[in-house]
Amino acid sequence: MSQSQIDNRQEQAAQKLGVETSQVNRVRIELDALKENGILCQIHVHGTSMFSVRVRYDELGIGADDPRTERLRTGSKDLFPIHSKKLRSLEARARQNLVKHSFQVTAFGGYRWLPWTAYQDFIAKHKEITAELEQVKESACREWESIESQNREYFGQIAQRAWIALTSIYSRGDRAVVMTTDCKAFDLDDMAGFVNYVADRACYKMPSPDQIRREVKIDYQTAVLFSDSELAAERTLIEQEKAAQQQAQQAAEHARANRYVERGEQNAKIAAYKQAELEHARQQMAEMTSPLTDTLNALRGRIYEAVRKSIAGLHKSGGFKGRASSKVAGLFKLWKTLSGGLLKDDELEAALSELNTQMQGYQGATSREMQMGMIGDIQEQLEKIAVQTSVTAQEIAEAADSRAGNLEF
Repeated sequence: MSQSQIDNRQEQAAQKLGVETSQVNRVRIELDALKENGILCQIHVHGTSMFSVRVRYDELGIGADDPRTERLRTGSKDLFPIHSKKLRSLEARARQNLVKHSFQVTAFGGYRWLPWTAYQDFIAKHKEITAELEQVKESACREWESIESQNREYFGQIAQRAWIALTSIYSRGDRAVVMTTDCKAFDLDDMAGFVNYVADRACYKMPSPDQIRREVKIDYQTAVLFSDSELAAERTLIEQEKAAQQQAQQAAEHARANRYVERGEQNAKIAAYKQAELEHARQQMAEMTSPLTDTLNALRGRIYEAVRKSIAGLHKSGGFKGRASSKVAGLFKLWKTLSGGLLKDDELEAALSELNTQMQGYQGATSREMQMGMIGDIQEQLEKIAVQTSVTAQEIAEAADSRAGNLEF
């Protein structure tokens, strides 16, 4: 396809949408930039639900509509209590690791954009988390028999309480049986059989060591952005199909108009409806922000939150406590890492660079008195950065819902 054909197609698209041609170009170019400077990524967790189970009333021989359900609580049980807690912690850390190194771009749905400059740090931390996961899995496998014994005792106690509830309606001497909802019958003197039956069914839900090793996973999934040539080829096919449909529709409408003049008004109404929807679409497109702008604003918002907390800490204590100074000193590195060489804000970068220089002096000071003498300048610089990023942070909060609605279109 020649350059003139590309330009002509872009102009046609801009006219249909009611936007400037430069806006059509911008979206294409920025998606290319995101494609070249990073990758789409999301965390995938599988198999952790196997470590918990809920005992159902029907497994205890009590129907769901039985009034005794109000007196007997079964609840849920972590089949591997210690290991379940560790798994939930590892899952949270894996998701937080991706959040720390990436950005949520509305147009990408559940995926986050991970810049290549942050990729190595993300992968290193992810491997550390998955290594811990393997240790937890092996620990669960080694202790499987002991855990199975503990679960059998726990569910046996639940079964005993259920047995008391089930047999309370009978008098001594009654020749009756306790019937579970799956038609398993127990004589009134066979509480042990019932308890073993319930415990067996509950422990049967424990994943085997082989299942734990094979199915419990914390991984990340990646996706790619289509290149311009791929999108252009796809758009060409769509446009050809639409053109063929329009020609067929026009021919059919012309034939009907010759036979039924009265349908002209109806067709005019339909055309008006379509025009109204086109105007609606144009307005929505005008309100959409670009993926690159979304990403830059997200980084500004992240820096604002870090600066805001640092300023609050300085106001409260008059100096840095604990790791607070390290977090402030790391703001410039955070910007350089997550901007990926793609996001541009010269004013903010200069302010963060100046803060970085100040913090190097603070951390290199030889006495507490020297450090305290620098606090005033550092706080002033933090407040300057807060002003630069505060508007963006507020706009992100206010626009989140409406932006999602626009992009859904």
